[in-house]
Amino acid sequence: MAQDFEKQMAVAMKKAKLKAPIAQPFPVQKKQIEEELESFKQSLRESIENKNKVNIEKYLKLLFETRAKQTLLTIQNFKKENYSISEYTIKKVINNYYRDCIRLTLSIKK
Repeated sequence: MAQDFEKQMAVAMKKAKLKAPIAQPFPVQKKQIEEELESFKQSLRESIENKNKVNIEKYLKLLFETRAKQTLLTIQNFKKENYSISEYTIKKVINNYYRDCIRLTLSIKK
């Protein structure tokens, strides 16, 4: 089960990288992603209240993908501002992504 979760996270990160917005400034992209996350969280809450399993899966997937976009944007912005990024920093940002996804998954199971 942990391998499936890791596989889903890797796919979400890859999709986010392919869909990552490039043309807009960092603050605009960041705000859009935060708004998307809040919207998907609200939709997920409603789906849970209505016990709509199809929508729960849909919004979980959208949340994972959007959170992956946020992670990628953070890394890209750090590289842009600092011209390089250490392996430690990348691992820290990605671990935060994993932590958030795990917390989200666990909160749904309650």
